[in-house]
Order: sequence, then structure tokens, then C-alpha cells
Amino acid sequence: MAGGFFNYGSFAGPVELEPIYALVDLETSGFNPPQAKILEIAILKIDAQGKVLDQFSTLIDPGDNNVGRTEIHGITLEMIKKAPSFAEVRGQVLEILGGAILVAHNAMFEERFLEIELADATPGMPMVPAIDTLWLARQTLSLPDYKLDTVVRSFDQTIDNAHTAMGDVLAMAKFLPQMLAKTRTIKFESNHRPLPSFNSVGKARPR
Repeated sequence: MAGGFFNYGSFAGPVELEPIYALVDLETSGFNPPQAKILEIAILKIDAQGKVLDQFSTLIDPGDNNVGRTEIHGITLEMIKKAPSFAEVRGQVLEILGGAILVAHNAMFEERFLEIELADATPGMPMVPAIDTLWLARQTLSLPDYKLDTVVRSFDQTIDNAHTAMGDVLAMAKFLPQMLAKTRTIKFESNHRPLPSFNSVGKARPR
């Protein structure tokens, strides 16, 4: 797989990275950035056994008073009024991603939004090593579909607080170690490169 911001892992890459994973999920005001914006981000950092090493979550003020379909993600305009902008927590996001393999389900969705929020603000931003669990599930499981809920249920687990960013990353953490154990080693085109550093001037506001 090839992307413009994520360095996607495969079975053919030359570089094996330390198995530290940063599971990422976004809730957004729509599907197509830059018209749509990030409303919530959650990151759960785990090791190969699923032990939680760090976590971060916050609602995000998109700056345009548009929260999209509240009936899907549960985020209202009132909830984001005191939330930080993405720029205000960019430093915390990059800090927790540093040295980890980013993991997301249908990762190209997260890639498109994060590329705008991170790469445009940081010229020369290095590509981030990433695993798409949608791709990985298709390589390792035989299922009627590969939606996150279907994959989670195939491991006899459930999603708590579905369509919240933290609920979805916690769901990925329930199956990722087992799924990785079922497959060949995933490798990457290059080693980690240092991510830019920013001071975070906004306080995270989880829902």
C-alpha cells in the first residue's frame, strides 16, 4: 500500500520496527477534508501484548461551528465550544505518535485528515509508519465484511461506546495483538524518523 503521509507496512518491506503501536481513531464533521474537520481524536499506545503504555483523547474545535451528523458520532456544537483546536494539541499528538507504528481501521481515512492538520503545518514532515487493520483483517480472516464491528465480533469481543474515538481504539486493542500473531511479520520501507516537536498550548478535553 502507498500513501502520501503514512508509510504503510506490508509483508515485503525491508525494515522491521519495534512492536510499539499507537492506535488512532478520529470522529469528523464529514468525509472529505478540508471541507470536513476533525472533531475528536483518540490515541492508545500499546505494546505487542496489548499493555497500555500511554493514551490521549480530546474533542477538537474545528473552528467552523460545523459538527456534521451528531446522530452518528454524538458530538454537539455545545460539546466543542471549550475544546482546543487541533493546532493547540498538535504537540501532544506528535509526542505520543513518536517511535510508534500508527494503527487505524481504514487508515486512509485518518491519513487524509491528519495530513492536512500535521503535514501542512510542518514542512518536511516525515512519513509515519502505519498499519491498516482493514487491510490486515483481509489478509488474515475470512469474514462477510471487514467493518470494525465485524472484525471485533470475530474475536468474540464487542465495541463499547462505538463511534466515539476512544471507544473505537479500545476495540482495536482487543484484537490487534491476536491478529498480528496470526500473520507474517509486517515490515516497512524505512526506520522511524523524528517527528517535529511543538508546545501544546491547549488543554485536552475528552468527552
